[in-house]
Amino acid sequence: MGLFDTVRAKAGELAADAERAGKVAAAQARGVTLQSELRKAERELGQTTFSLIELGEVRHPDLDAASAALRAAREALDENEREIAALRGETPSPGPGRPAGPGGDGDGPGPAPPAGETAGGEVPGDESAGGDGPRSAG
Repeated sequence: MGLFDTVRAKAGELAADAERAGKVAAAQARGVTLQSELRKAERELGQTTFSLIELGEVRHPDLDAASAALRAAREALDENEREIAALRGETPSPGPGRPAGPGGDGDGPGPAPPAGETAGGEVPGDESAGGDGPRSAG
């Protein structure tokens, strides 16, 4: 085998390796997109489930601890918002998606935005058009 044949064989190997690496990178990118879609679907399911629990339409012992933890976290957030409003000298309002309950304190049922998102579905700090979060269309 001559020098030219050796170089050609190595070039063929490198081309195959580069093609394989490109396919792996594309599959990994699809995996990241699928993971993001999965997390979004899980958040939506959780929000819907919690809303149904709050309305009394869903009841299951396995959900009691998680819903109690969510209520406690929501109350802690509301308390924090009230504290900030008091420090600023403002009147606190119910949080987004949480209409005022009987006492007008924002404890009524209603889904809160997903963690890291605002009521409009935007992720803070995300400058992409449309506010669809960190994913871009395509």
